Amino acid sequence: MTRTFGLRAALTLLVLIAISPVFAVVVQASLAEQEARLARAQATLQSVVDLGAAHQESLVEGARQMLAAIAYSPPVFGGSLQECSDYLRKLQKHYPVGYGNFGVLDEQGRLTCRGNAPASAINSSDRPFYRRAVETGLFTVGEFTLSRASGKPILTFGFPVYRDDDGRTLRGVTYLALDVGQADMHLRKLSLTPEVTLFVTDEGGRVLASNGARAASVGSVVPEGFLQRAIAAGHQDARIATGSDGSDWLYALQPIGRAGDNKLYVAGISSRSQILAPAAGRLQMQVAALSLIALTAAILAWIFGDRVLARPVRHLLGRVDALAQERLPLDLPAARMPLRELDQLDRRFADVARRLVERSLQRDAAMAEMEHQRHLLESVFEGMAEGVLVVDPKGRLLHVNRAAHSILGGLAALTASNDFARASPVDLGLYNVDESGVTQEERPLTRALGGESVERFRCIVRAPLSGGAEKVVQGSARPLPGPEGRAAGAMLVFFEVTRAWRAEKELRDSESRYRLLFDSNPHPMWVFDRETLRFLTVNDAAVAHYGYSRDEFLSMTIEQIRPSEDISALRSSLAGLPSGSSARGWRHQLKSGELIWVEISSHILDYDGRPARVVLAHDVTTLLEAHMLLERANETLEHRVQERTRELHVANRELESFAYSVSHDLRAPLAAIDGFGRALLAKHSDDLDAQARHFLERIRENTRHMGELIDDLLSLARVTRTEIRAELVNLAPKARQIVEALRHRFAQREVQVEIDDDILCVGDARLAAIALENLIGNAWKFTSRAAAPSIHVGSRLSPEGERIVFVADNGAGFDMAYAGKLFNAFHRLHASSDFEGTGIGLATVHRIVTRHGGRVWAQARPGEGATFSFTLIPGEQNEKQPDPAGGGQPGSSGTDPDDTGRKPRPQ
Repeated sequence: MTRTFGLRAALTLLVLIAISPVFAVVVQASLAEQEARLARAQATLQSVVDLGAAHQESLVEGARQMLAAIAYSPPVFGGSLQECSDYLRKLQKHYPVGYGNFGVLDEQGRLTCRGNAPASAINSSDRPFYRRAVETGLFTVGEFTLSRASGKPILTFGFPVYRDDDGRTLRGVTYLALDVGQADMHLRKLSLTPEVTLFVTDEGGRVLASNGARAASVGSVVPEGFLQRAIAAGHQDARIATGSDGSDWLYALQPIGRAGDNKLYVAGISSRSQILAPAAGRLQMQVAALSLIALTAAILAWIFGDRVLARPVRHLLGRVDALAQERLPLDLPAARMPLRELDQLDRRFADVARRLVERSLQRDAAMAEMEHQRHLLESVFEGMAEGVLVVDPKGRLLHVNRAAHSILGGLAALTASNDFARASPVDLGLYNVDESGVTQEERPLTRALGGESVERFRCIVRAPLSGGAEKVVQGSARPLPGPEGRAAGAMLVFFEVTRAWRAEKELRDSESRYRLLFDSNPHPMWVFDRETLRFLTVNDAAVAHYGYSRDEFLSMTIEQIRPSEDISALRSSLAGLPSGSSARGWRHQLKSGELIWVEISSHILDYDGRPARVVLAHDVTTLLEAHMLLERANETLEHRVQERTRELHVANRELESFAYSVSHDLRAPLAAIDGFGRALLAKHSDDLDAQARHFLERIRENTRHMGELIDDLLSLARVTRTEIRAELVNLAPKARQIVEALRHRFAQREVQVEIDDDILCVGDARLAAIALENLIGNAWKFTSRAAAPSIHVGSRLSPEGERIVFVADNGAGFDMAYAGKLFNAFHRLHASSDFEGTGIGLATVHRIVTRHGGRVWAQARPGEGATFSFTLIPGEQNEKQPDPAGGGQPGSSGTDPDDTGRKPRPQ
């Protein structure tokens, strides 16, 4: 809210503003005075410091000259110690105050002669002045210290003494001890201004003498940190710095001594606040006086402003209020004002007020007539069945009738929040009938405000403008003419057409869907006239399939795509067709003359006012040809199966004959060879040498091996011919029997055997036992050379739920590169001399497993053992001998990544 002022306050403020430059001048003059005082104080302080430095410089130079005179005097340079002491005592009498003592130190720093003899022997070799004089060969200034003889604070100067003129042979060092207390008393006698404090310090910042308000005791460190830092820097300085208490100080620093000497320093400080105190006091008095003058002027301006300005203006404001409230009479008298301008203003206001009252009476009469016309227009406006919106040139709603609120339920809320004019058409929920958003430029009211008349527009209205459900409105918009030809606003008249629009849309959507299905169908389709049988329309598939162009189709009848012999049947079929018909087979003729078989589906419809039927034709020619080929193939296959069955029976009979020959024809010669060999050894063993007996033993051994091989072949043949009787079998008891038999047969071996309690599988019990016996015997044989042989027989479930039986050992193992040969007959991975056998056992296992439709595989490492696993799948007997190295298919064998989950037992 803007703050206002009265006339008196404004006049008073103007007076104060006029006086304010005087305040600025006074403050500026005071600031200039303070700057001048600071400059004078800095110059004064520098002069005092320079004066003190000159005094101290003369003191140091006097000490230098005195020590030089002592060093080269005959009593000291070439005389005896007694002469030296007498000489120094005489000098001491002439300088009783200021210089504490004179003396000479030898090469080791021992006191040799002195003006005042000490009470005890003194060694000053550790004193800085002595060390520097010896090192540099020059005059040196020491540091503040306490005298070892008197205990007083002193500052010692040193000068080297040589034995000859060439200055190369050191005799000792002459020294002069300055009484610091006496120097401090002399400095305190110096007259200084109250704000100045003067210090004399050594290069370590220790006070040798001081004078002033902030004088420090002798031997203490200078009181302010900025002085300590300036002394440490070691060069002349003068500036303003901030002290430890936060106040500002002016300081000046002057070093004393020649370049290369140990220096003394004279420093002076002055308080800035004390320097500026007189100027600040005068500024306060001047500001107080000016404030009193300003207050007096403000009071006078306030009283004068009330009498001359405020009262006449309040009188005029009273007349204005009366005019605003229509209480001003027509014969208003003029009042006398103290100012001529205000008096003229009052007279002219009276004239204007009189004219306004007259015009007000005329206006009231015109307003009454306009109110009557407005009520009449509102009655017509609200009684219209169409919705009406009237907006101003900025799009803001001016008038909305009852029908508009009824059609657009959300209009009231948008009008109350003033969102109707600001919101975009999409935010309001306005869309074209094609679902695209209405842009601000396309909005009917916007176009009407631009001077365009919009007729029969149609749009979709959604929330928030619709108030809920989607509606479709139709109407028109026109600009409202204003002065100078510019639009004074716009009027929108509309009504709801939702039901009619939806009916039209559904009809259009239905026709569009049917047209899309018809045109994009991959099967030939057409519509024909039921009376003339002429094609009315065809799809692209019909044009491509039949070879006719679209124009050729439309000039033909459906009889022209049939063979002539099928036309009579077509006419009879058309006469009895219902409104819809299911698929039926017909022959059609392509443009090329080729006949095809098609299945026809059709349905009647009304097409552009004509009775018509839509037809879908499915070409089944290829399907029929394939069916005929399949029938002929089935007949050929059945004949081949019968022929292969006869060949199988013949092979089985030949196999049985071969087994009989092996069993009877081969055994007799082998038995004779073995018998004669045994008889020969029994009767003529003594007549044969060792080599002959060895040959006979080899003959008998090979005969016995041949007999075992024949037995294994017969066993393999029996396994192949045996009928499988599948049942649930627990192989654990059979495994124990097999192990007990092996222990009895090979009593000399100690083998650790672990057999699971239940080894369940589904298959032929006898064949499964034979397979297990071969695998356990194999493990027993190949663990014969293991240090601690062990065998594990068990079963487990694979992740797929398949029951797996396994036999694991820690025997010889084998190289997995040769695993593909494991289950082939007569193939061995180890020499007969290492492990006996015929190579038939694993082939028998493979034959049993494959007959069950299972699979067998192995995993091993040379020298670490092997694990043999197999599965039996009931109901899938496979008489075909598969590839022994097959990879995991039913009836296959070899290696498989899915083993028992146990590693072969290490030897």
